[in-house]
Amino acid sequence: GERQAGDNDSNPIPSFIGKKIVDLQFYRNRLVYLGEDSIVMSKANDYFNLFNDSAIRALNDDPIDVFLGSNFSVRPKFMEQYEGGLIVFTENQQYVVHSADQALSPLTVRAEFLTDFSVNENVHPVRLGNSIYFADTMGANAVIRKYITKQGNLVRDAIEVTSHVDTYIPKDVKFMFGIPNKNIVLVGVESEPKTLYVYFTYEQGGKLVQSAWSKFTFNFDVYGM
Repeated sequence: GERQAGDNDSNPIPSFIGKKIVDLQFYRNRLVYLGEDSIVMSKANDYFNLFNDSAIRALNDDPIDVFLGSNFSVRPKFMEQYEGGLIVFTENQQYVVHSADQALSPLTVRAEFLTDFSVNENVHPVRLGNSIYFADTMGANAVIRKYITKQGNLVRDAIEVTSHVDTYIPKDVKFMFGIPNKNIVLVGVESEPKTLYVYFTYEQGGKLVQSAWSKFTFNFDVYGM
C-alpha cells in the first residue's frame, strides 16, 4: 500500500527498500519480509501495507521494522517460525524475534541473539511439530541440528541429531523436508542423487525413546519432495 500519512521522518519507508528480500513468512496475521539486515512485518491483516495509518500515534497493528544488530557482519539467509516467534538464520548466527507480550506490536517486538552456529546456505530450515531442523557441515559430512520448544518456550540451544552417526551423511545437502504426522525428516544430497536419508523420532511419555537415521536408494534421481 501507499503511505497515507506523514513523511520519510514520521512514517519512513520499510528498511528493505532498495535491498534484496531474502525470505518470506506468514506470522501472526502478518506477512514477514527478511531483508539483508532487518526483518519487516506488514500491518496486521493487511499483508501489503507497510506504512502506519497515523504519523502521530502508534497502533498495535502497525507494521514492524526491526534491525538485526550484532558486533559482526549479519547476512540473513532464512527464517522459520516456532510456537512463540521466529528464528532468523544468518551465515554464522541465529536470532529469535518474538513479542515481550501476548500482543505482537512495534512496542513489544524483540530481536535477540540466540546461538552462533554456521548454516548450510543452500538448505531452508524445516519446522516439524515443536522442533526446527537446520543443516550445517563439519569436514566432509553434514550436521543436522534442531531447536526445540518446551511449554511454548524456545530452548536456547540447538541439539545435534547426527552426533551418533557423524560420518553418515555427506556434506553436500541439497534439500530437507519434513513429514509432520510421521515425525520424519527427509534429506537429499548432491553426491548421491538416488538416495534419501531419513530421520525418525519417537517419543513416549514426553521422553525421546528413538532417534534413528536410515537411507533409501531408488532407481531414479530424487530432486525434491
